[in-house]
Amino acid sequence: MQENIRKYVWYALGEILLVVIGILIALQVNNWNENRVDREYEIQMLGEINSALEKDINYLDGLTLRLTKMDSSIVEMKKKASMKVDFIDSLYIRKSNEGRWYQLMTGIVFQANRGPYEALKAEGLNVVRSEDLRNKLIYLYDFSEPRTRSLIEFFTADYVRQRERLKSFLEEPLIVVIEGEQRIVSKFPSDLFKNPDFLTTLNDMSDRSETERAIINSLISDMKSLKESLNKELN
Repeated sequence: MQENIRKYVWYALGEILLVVIGILIALQVNNWNENRVDREYEIQMLGEINSALEKDINYLDGLTLRLTKMDSSIVEMKKKASMKVDFIDSLYIRKSNEGRWYQLMTGIVFQANRGPYEALKAEGLNVVRSEDLRNKLIYLYDFSEPRTRSLIEFFTADYVRQRERLKSFLEEPLIVVIEGEQRIVSKFPSDLFKNPDFLTTLNDMSDRSETERAIINSLISDMKSLKESLNKELN
């Protein structure tokens, strides 16, 4: 009788052990599936952020190029002013190779694609396994990029004021023929380069351009640093 009881106990313990092992295996498989799904989502979102960064960097490079061309026009204007020459139409006409004036009127519009990051943030940044990468994402999108946006918006107000100052030097509009086309234009006085207010405006624009370019280049550097970390994680 006791022998039968012992057999039954061992059988029951064996059954319990099998059930426990089955549960543990099921939990392990479930955890593995969840980790796999989380990893696939992480890779997908990091890939989208990486792609957005590539486009943002190209766009910002274009902004710095615009500012560089503006600086070139400012340098040319200052050079002519130092030579005490008259202001000529070729500096003003848009289609001319020397159409420096329109480059002076350059303004920039800052933009960056935050969509992929915001989508990842909404799901929870903890899905990013690398702490270093997670910190870089937070630094760029929650500090560096918003800071740059605010600074550019601040200097845009300067740009608007400087543009209005440039317009204040215009004479009354008249009809002229430019490359075979009649246009209504407002020309500038021939003695513009001798106007101290104009030269002061050039200096102010040069300062703004230099500062904006430095701000944008700093953000580009941060973006490239993040992109390098993303590439390591994705490859």
